[in-house]
Amino acid sequence: MTIDFNGTPVVTPASHEGFVDFFFDTNSDTVPDQISFTETDNGVTYTATAKLIGWTNLSSTNLNTVTGETLTSTDPLGFFTGSGSNLMTLAMPSYFMGSSANQDIEFSTNITINTFSPADGATGVAVGSDIVLTFNEAIQAGIGNIVITNGTDTRTIAIADSTQVTINGNTLTINPTTDLTNGLHYFVTFSDDSIKDMAGNSYAGNESYGFTMSDFPSPPTFFHRISGSVTFWKTGAAIPDVTSTLVSSIVASESMATGADGLYQHINMADGTYALTNDKVSGTAEGNAIKANDALAALKIAVGMNPNADGSSVSPYQYLAADVNKDGQVKAADALNILKMAVKIITAPEKEWLFVPESVGSETMSRTNVVWPDNPIPVILDVDQELHIIGIVKGDVNGSWV
Repeated sequence: MTIDFNGTPVVTPASHEGFVDFFFDTNSDTVPDQISFTETDNGVTYTATAKLIGWTNLSSTNLNTVTGETLTSTDPLGFFTGSGSNLMTLAMPSYFMGSSANQDIEFSTNITINTFSPADGATGVAVGSDIVLTFNEAIQAGIGNIVITNGTDTRTIAIADSTQVTINGNTLTINPTTDLTNGLHYFVTFSDDSIKDMAGNSYAGNESYGFTMSDFPSPPTFFHRISGSVTFWKTGAAIPDVTSTLVSSIVASESMATGADGLYQHINMADGTYALTNDKVSGTAEGNAIKANDALAALKIAVGMNPNADGSSVSPYQYLAADVNKDGQVKAADALNILKMAVKIITAPEKEWLFVPESVGSETMSRTNVVWPDNPIPVILDVDQELHIIGIVKGDVNGSWV
């Protein structure tokens, strides 16, 4: 038998003897009082129009109502909702179903998913996230499996596996024992009869549901520390009040300031890739460290002369201090800028602390090849490690800061 709502056949039950179970969705928020039926019996097709004269929601919910001869769904998409069976009473013609008496037809509403978490089509889903599905009615576990797959990585989870599947009312939570793999796109499907409503009706499971995991790996479970000192390049003196910040976009971040001893440490940091930055507010001491003789020293470097009175080699840190515009070369223009800083001309470059790894001291540099290290400093933290930092005042070529 075919039942027709608004001119569209929607279901063909297996039989019409007694009560007949079937699903329907009108795709409208009301059912008209004239409902068409078509049935073929012994090769003869019968068509009839029945009038809706009664409606009962056997689940005792108030989501669907009937006024006069019109059945109304409160769902804006026209789905008839409720947990369990519903009874619709129709006035039938005498030649249809063998009697002109009113016929009771029992039907059940479709089980559908109202919300998905992660959302359908979501990207960048955090590894380790649960899959949470909210249905339109209370559900229970049936018999079968939930399959999560990307075509290669497939997880088949028995619906009865309480270690990975939890049902609470109308909410289904899936927490795979092994986290889904980062960067992969997964689809979630349900086998027949795996999910049922409280009346025993099965979830058809025809939604196309998928999402893409984040490219980032799961947060690590190992922890290490990084520590070291922050000292001035010329004297080795500790530099206080330096803000040391260890930053990661995946795992934890932390900031701390050096004390009078110039020491910093970041402890119990999850393994991962970090960026280390060091900052210090420049003040009077830094300004007073930059003098006219620093400009002269920079000019000597620019023309290939050694500025050090004791004849010692030019330090890589001196090249960095002299390359004020950070273009990788020391030129007369840098010397002029340092002179402006020394006499505090308003157009002079800003005073600035430069912090570099201690290893920079081993770099080979020249007036035409000033090697600027990465800033922030990349750190791969997978063991406890020390990283000592050297401070330089931009323009203080002679290293007179105290």
